[in-house]
Amino acid sequence: MSNVRFTINYESRQKSRVHSFLKQYQAEIGSELKALKIEQYWKMEHQFQAQFFVSLYALDKEQKVYKVLKLANQLWSTGYLNWTINGPHENQTLIFECILNNTNDDQPLKWAHLQLEAE
Repeated sequence: MSNVRFTINYESRQKSRVHSFLKQYQAEIGSELKALKIEQYWKMEHQFQAQFFVSLYALDKEQKVYKVLKLANQLWSTGYLNWTINGPHENQTLIFECILNNTNDDQPLKWAHLQLEAE
């Protein structure tokens, strides 16, 4: 089993809007958002930062990379110009991450980092 660790920043004055967004995302991907924490983002008062992980079961390396890309696309499919991909890199473990920088867009999802955790 592998995990994909998420950190996202969402612009809102209300924590409930972030909860609603994540509840919809969870339903769309069909996986539980585990260890979910949502806190006011300390750098920007009108943003909340959510951290959680999603488990991937019994996948080979190629399938893991594909799944992370799919999770990123489902999180923000219209952000294709804003996603940065790092990897995949292989040493003793598989390293792969996706970073969204959406600060110049008027959408509430401002930043996201998805990282495949080392096993």
